[in-house]
Amino acid sequence: MKPTSWEQAKDVITEALKRAPSERERFVRERCADSELASEIITLLAAYRDGADFLADPPTTGTPEDDELEPGTRVGPYVIIDSIGRGGMGHVFLGSDPRLRRKVALKCVIKSLAGSGERRLRILHEARAAARITHPNVATIHDVVEHENRAFIVMEYVEGESLAAQLKRERLPIDRVVAIGRQLASALTAAHAKGVVHRDLKPGNIHFAMDGTVKVLDFGIANAPRFATTFASGASTIGASLQPTTRGPHAGTPPYMSPEQLMGRTVDERSDVYSLGVVLFEMATGRRPYRESDADDLITAVANGALRADVVDPRVPRALAETIAKALAFETDARYQTAAELGAALEDIERQLKTEPTRSRELIRRWATRVAVGMLMAPPAL
Repeated sequence: MKPTSWEQAKDVITEALKRAPSERERFVRERCADSELASEIITLLAAYRDGADFLADPPTTGTPEDDELEPGTRVGPYVIIDSIGRGGMGHVFLGSDPRLRRKVALKCVIKSLAGSGERRLRILHEARAAARITHPNVATIHDVVEHENRAFIVMEYVEGESLAAQLKRERLPIDRVVAIGRQLASALTAAHAKGVVHRDLKPGNIHFAMDGTVKVLDFGIANAPRFATTFASGASTIGASLQPTTRGPHAGTPPYMSPEQLMGRTVDERSDVYSLGVVLFEMATGRRPYRESDADDLITAVANGALRADVVDPRVPRALAETIAKALAFETDARYQTAAELGAALEDIERQLKTEPTRSRELIRRWATRVAVGMLMAPPAL
């Protein structure tokens, strides 16, 4: 959809979402004179409503207890030490690799998502694609193993805390925000070069190693329950270049999802750029650009646009606010087209921040010199 078409369509979409799904098509047809545009809006609304992945295997039933593994359980060559987390995507265990004498994290995609047969093979394929990423800011995927008909993704264990935990505890200084943003952009650039789109970049998936290095987790896992398909054609695309899509706002975390991901449209690396824009906004201002967390409410809010970061908090430098605003552009063509472009913009800002203190000291020195000279030249008071 072109920007001009979107301007015509966003009000129609906003109003349509307030109506029951059965009433939306008739409403759109009545409100939209352009039949081609109306058809595209109806397709988007239908895709958003109908989130089922038509290529997916039927979900299996299971309870959280089904995914529990007792300490000491062997999963391939790895030994389970403890359970360290559970989320909507899966269960994470702390494990040990006796061969290399190191700790690892094992993520088991929950049974209701993993299914069996074809879907499990997709999970393994996506994880193996992500394992090709070698970068200091990406938590390495060491291995992919199967255990009792479940796929386990074996990852580097990062002992430090998450960005989410740090943001709950304190506001970050702007220079730290920019430094973290640069590392995240670098991580995304490396992943995109391997054809891997993260699709669930958020503070909870960003951790800090003990030396302070930023580590992005879960590459290849956010995509795992979904098969890469082309929305327009339905053609499956398991290949070297992964550009995953979804038919509905299910894979990912809604507050950090791009508009196209929320609406079930094709996503590519620019979707990750948008998600990084949300993370930058949250780090810089202490809140997300949209307060809504429900996917329905978010689509309406995104259609209306977000406030600039320097409007939410005047302490945010103008250059950083402009960079974030561009990353958060609704239309993909209006954003930074690559994570590398966003990283370059952040590098420029970092350079400006480093030179500003020196410039300020020089101005103060010049001002003090002029005042001193002026006092010496002034005629004595009578």
